[in-house]
Amino acid sequence: MQLKVDLRAYKCPQMFVQFRFNLKQAEQEFHSIRFIYENSQRIDDILAFLNTKQYKFVHCHNTDSFSYIEVNL
Repeated sequence: MQLKVDLRAYKCPQMFVQFRFNLKQAEQEFHSIRFIYENSQRIDDILAFLNTKQYKFVHCHNTDSFSYIEVNL
């Protein structure tokens, strides 16, 4: 089962706070979580966190509309 979280309404640092909060919540109930974001939003801190903690994830950067990061839990 997958949880979808829309981060498009947030700006840093609130976006990263929401990312961490939802990731922690999803680890208890879901197999994966998809974070949706706008292409104009900076996600360097999110990608660095996922790499540092060695999460398995897919980053889909869509140039036409929104992009997403899907994390396997």
